[in-house]
Amino acid sequence: MYVFDIDLKSSTDVAPLVCSDVNECEDGRNGGCVANSICSNTQGSFRCGPCKSGYIGDQRQGCRAKQGCVNGQPSPCHRNAQCIPQRDGAVTCTCGVGWAGNGFMCGEDTDIDGFPDEKLPCPETPCQKDNCLTVPNSGQEDADSDGIGDACDEDADGDGILNMEDNCVLVPNVNQRNVDQDVFGDACDNCRLINNNDQRDTDGDSKGDACDDDIDGDGIRNALDNCEKVPNTDQRDRDGDGVGDACDSCPDDRNPDQVGTTIYKHPCVLYHLFNPWIIHDGDGHQDSRDNCPTVINSSQLDTDRDGLGDECDDDDDGDGIPDELPPGPDNCRLIPNPRQEDSDGNNPWA
Repeated sequence: MYVFDIDLKSSTDVAPLVCSDVNECEDGRNGGCVANSICSNTQGSFRCGPCKSGYIGDQRQGCRAKQGCVNGQPSPCHRNAQCIPQRDGAVTCTCGVGWAGNGFMCGEDTDIDGFPDEKLPCPETPCQKDNCLTVPNSGQEDADSDGIGDACDEDADGDGILNMEDNCVLVPNVNQRNVDQDVFGDACDNCRLINNNDQRDTDGDSKGDACDDDIDGDGIRNALDNCEKVPNTDQRDRDGDGVGDACDSCPDDRNPDQVGTTIYKHPCVLYHLFNPWIIHDGDGHQDSRDNCPTVINSSQLDTDRDGLGDECDDDDDGDGIPDELPPGPDNCRLIPNPRQEDSDGNNPWA
């Protein structure tokens, strides 16, 4: 780079133009070359070279010290990263809390989601700029690919309709068509002709259980399947009660209605005998071990680990704010937040 000065000695006498080279390598940023690499000044420009002696890497991956962080040797990690020695002599560098990157390079991470506020000069995914600087979104999902993460994008699908008014938040649907009048537009409804607000899809085939003729995806139609919601291609039913072993609360005792029998020969019979009002829900879990014995919940998800599955727990996150009932509804059903703070006032459950 050149700079020049013009010295006006008088209104008619102008000094010759003088250009002088600026040494970019001494600008405090190593000329823009990665830290610990060689920056060479040239006439009117500069050049980034290899790593300095004692460092390995390149201009793409960065330059790190050859030595490991053991026996008092210098750490190759960023100053805001932890250096962890490995058994084979190698080291692992992990950015500290509030920082993100590949460990050799770390940048500030305001929302602590694993992505830096600004892009770092390294190729790994954790070096890419966070697409939601103040909202944690470790997946960096961006449905409309506009560079703004879904977690902080007011119009996540880019169809011109704000999320709060959009019946398909992540799928563009300008016309908002919704044949079955549930809360999901046709563009994202897994049963377009049947109202199914739960969008339950047991076999994950993108067809909701409400309109899927093979709910569990085992290749056997519901009408012929002795376990509609639990895959069992062999249709084994050793007690011959019409309920497959895979979803039978008492696979060794006949109980087609899934209520306990009166024969004392199996532990589950005793359970049902003394609890005759509890009816098995057919989700493949014995009532005595099911965290929601009367509600279908094959996943047994229990966010707050209180022994009650989320499907039948009126306070999924255990923060004292009911999911639906007063003083709820909870504005974060799966994350404890007893104070219900909502800085932008966009309560998603209101």
